[in-house]
Amino acid sequence: MSVQRTVLPSGLRVVSQTLPGARSAAIGVWVGTGSRHERPSEAGISHLLEHLLFKGTERFSAQAIAERIEATGGEINAFTTREETCYHALVPADRLEVALEILAQMITAPLLDPEHIEMEKQVILDEISMYEDDAEELVQDLILEATLGANSLTRSVLGRPASLRQITREALARYLAERYTKDNLVVAAAGQVDHGWLCRQVEARFASLPPTCRTLPEPVQVAPEPTTVIRRRETEQVHLCLGVPGLPREHDDQYALAILETLVGGGTSSRLFQELRERRGLVYATYAYHASFRETGVFVLYAGCRPPNLEAVQGLLEAEVLRLARGEVDRAEVERAREQLRGAYLLGSEGSVNRMFQLGQGELLLGRVIDQEEYLEELQRVTLDQVRRLARELFRPERVGVAVAGAPPRGWALRVAGSGQGRQRRRRRR
Repeated sequence: MSVQRTVLPSGLRVVSQTLPGARSAAIGVWVGTGSRHERPSEAGISHLLEHLLFKGTERFSAQAIAERIEATGGEINAFTTREETCYHALVPADRLEVALEILAQMITAPLLDPEHIEMEKQVILDEISMYEDDAEELVQDLILEATLGANSLTRSVLGRPASLRQITREALARYLAERYTKDNLVVAAAGQVDHGWLCRQVEARFASLPPTCRTLPEPVQVAPEPTTVIRRRETEQVHLCLGVPGLPREHDDQYALAILETLVGGGTSSRLFQELRERRGLVYATYAYHASFRETGVFVLYAGCRPPNLEAVQGLLEAEVLRLARGEVDRAEVERAREQLRGAYLLGSEGSVNRMFQLGQGELLLGRVIDQEEYLEELQRVTLDQVRRLARELFRPERVGVAVAGAPPRGWALRVAGSGQGRQRRRRRR
């Protein structure tokens, strides 16, 4: 069945799709806010607020929220990114109203109890410590900063301990009123869903939200020169990323980019996995990905290895960058990547949760849901020449940023910054 989309009189957006044969319903409340929208003094407030909405509402305690969802056999969760926050649940279809009632209460009537606020700050401080100890996770933030510069977009979603500690209940209430608004919120559902019923429920249950979003992020200016960012850790592995500025979310080359990303590092048949792991045995994990944002993006090549292998791995990643800069892509790998993407998309669209995510993110971030046939047709239109041109444009050596987390061999840091010490910057532990 086709996607149904309604903009309610209040400005709230509702998108849904009925999946034939589904006995479940997945629902998500998507809010257009994340770490890039925060004031510098309140870094981490989006993620803290996400935690607090599970701590109780005017009608339900934290325990009642968990009990009511689990009593259906379902589950509830949330996540915060740089540009969005999502609260989502999966339940049997005949219990969808239970999930919607709870999600609506969380969004419109959270307690924001001062005791809970201080408790969740401590939880997140532990989360930050855990993140700092996970070098593979840490290096993903570092490569954003090395490639795009230090700005609101590359700030950690978790925030900083200093900013987190000073966030007040008043600041949380203000941020909630500024960002959790009718024109900045999407409700998406997939599975066994009645769209008309869903629209009526959403209009009634979210009626108390403010009408309009008051603040918008300033466009991010990409750093004029990439840098090398190093965070030393006493770890068994060293984690290395090379990154180049990529494409914004809506771009004519987005489908060619997906094919390029897949053939370089999207799975066990990709260039990186075959060269670094299968042929040479230098790494356990290696991959590539592209992250798109409103006005820019970043294309990242990652590998984790033992310190003695770092220079060899770095050399192979740099060689791959040079191959791409020369447009060395062949027709067979483009076709293989195209088929891989097609199959993954079709399989991912069958489940109610995956489909709800496609609906919610499309509506929130693009302002529309990309039809399945449109996606497949656009993917099929990508040509070899288009992929080659895009590779040459993105992977110019002077655009490459470098990030390392772990324990690189002594002297490596001096050698990697070969184009001058101005390129290198060590990050101290926060």
